[in-house]
Amino acid sequence: MQVFVWLDDAIIDEITPKLIGDRPNTYTYTKALGEMVVQQESGKLNIAIIRPSIVGATWQEPFPYWNAVSHRAPAIIYDFYLRLTGRKPRLRNIHYLFNTALFLIAWRLLIARSQVARNVWFFIVSFCYKFLSYFRASSTLKV
Repeated sequence: MQVFVWLDDAIIDEITPKLIGDRPNTYTYTKALGEMVVQQESGKLNIAIIRPSIVGATWQEPFPYWNAVSHRAPAIIYDFYLRLTGRKPRLRNIHYLFNTALFLIAWRLLIARSQVARNVWFFIVSFCYKFLSYFRASSTLKV
């Protein structure tokens, strides 16, 4: 960070594209750097990184799928259209998905050490997949 204090803005603008490479912006670049440091320095620790792409929907505030950001409105309208045409909407309730992800990560990091545990792990994953597949159709925006 101290480098940016004494570097000229023109030089920073010139080296930024070379640093971030094919990443879309500096946020994704620094996020990947942080994950790489954790991966390299973790040793034999059990570490999991959860990287949701977009966290925007809530369960109860003030109603399901509420979001104050206006760019979500087209997605909600499109999902409403999908529901009208009998197709599954894309919106998912983040609370349910995140809680399921936390459960699966805890199991994977803390428990799954033997062959029996791995068999139970695959059973749980398949069960969660079936549950969430059913839940996707029943928990999304209602018409």
